[in-house]
Amino acid sequence: MRFGLETEATGYDSCLETNPLNYWERLNCIKVALNGTLLAQSVEAIVPLPRPSVNLEKANRFLPPKPRHFILCERWGDEVEKWKAETYKQNGESVFMVMSRELPPHAQLAESAIIRSLAALGGAWELLVPEATANYLKTIDFESRISAGLEKSEARRIVAQYYSSHHLGRFAAELFGELDVIDSIPLRTSHEIVRRRLSYQKILESLRTPVKEIEEEVTVFLEGKDCTVLQELIAEMMRLGKLRTIPQVLQGPAGLYEATMTLQTRNLLLSELAERK
Repeated sequence: MRFGLETEATGYDSCLETNPLNYWERLNCIKVALNGTLLAQSVEAIVPLPRPSVNLEKANRFLPPKPRHFILCERWGDEVEKWKAETYKQNGESVFMVMSRELPPHAQLAESAIIRSLAALGGAWELLVPEATANYLKTIDFESRISAGLEKSEARRIVAQYYSSHHLGRFAAELFGELDVIDSIPLRTSHEIVRRRLSYQKILESLRTPVKEIEEEVTVFLEGKDCTVLQELIAEMMRLGKLRTIPQVLQGPAGLYEATMTLQTRNLLLSELAERK
């Protein structure tokens, strides 16, 4: 059995300021987590995949011949993962989808941005990773390296925002002892959360089916309110170093707005929206 580690040379997860782990260190995190399990006995290799991994034309340069098995995790109705699954199936791949809500609470909360933020705050990040992985990360001075690149104020904001919108937010706050974080900000009302998620859904659909695609650029049409949500998201991602280029937004026909961006920016937005849904 061969596993693929989805990674890329640019983007938030590989930004040294927010995630100082290099590829080999992330690879070791996976290897030590699998060590001693039945699964480890059947693993032949872990290879890096181009991101998004649905770019199978590039992925074929890294992957062994078919039959191949892809394991995806659906998170809160994540349309991106469903899209990936369908793309893999159309390519004749075997796909197994893990449903997020069927996982233990700790596993549902295990997101890289939250783990890093908790590490920067001195929180109990170890609860979100396998014990062997936590022990390995401590040997490479994980907490100090994270704290050097992630301001506590920003880490606190990330944790607070996450707790306020995640369906396990209150559980997470109690688990990590960060009630002062979640209680220090006004939680979004149910109406606000639903409205924003509807905009995220519309933006996702537009990004997946652009009205125009020329070489390395795509163009999408959005309604005014959804365009505002997109621009707020872009501004936040720029501040966090997740985006390097800003899409061009112009007023289009029939009250719509036209957003033109690079393929890389589109893919980064898809990944970010998938995390926020």
